[in-house]
Amino acid sequence: MASKRDSKIQNRQNVGPFSNYWVDGFVLVPILLHSKRKGYVTIRSTDPFEYPIIEPNYLSNEEDMAKFIEVSKRTIDLLDTKPF
Repeated sequence: MASKRDSKIQNRQNVGPFSNYWVDGFVLVPILLHSKRKGYVTIRSTDPFEYPIIEPNYLSNEEDMAKFIEVSKRTIDLLDTKPF
C-alpha cells in the first residue's frame, strides 16, 4: 500500500527536475525592504531597442550590508531550530 507521502508525489504534476522529491516545505529569503543604497538607470543610446544600463548597487552601503548579514544569520538560526 502506498504511503501518504507517495500518493502526494504521484498526484503532483512534474514541473521540474526535483518535483518528485519536494512534497511539503517553504522558502525563507532574507531581504532588505528599506535599503539606503541608490541605484540608477540610464539610456545607452538613442536607439529604442538598445537595452538601458541598469546598476542597482545592491549592498553597496555598509549599513545595508551589516543589516543583511544580521538578517541572514537570524534566518539560518530559524532554519536550524528543532520542530515542536
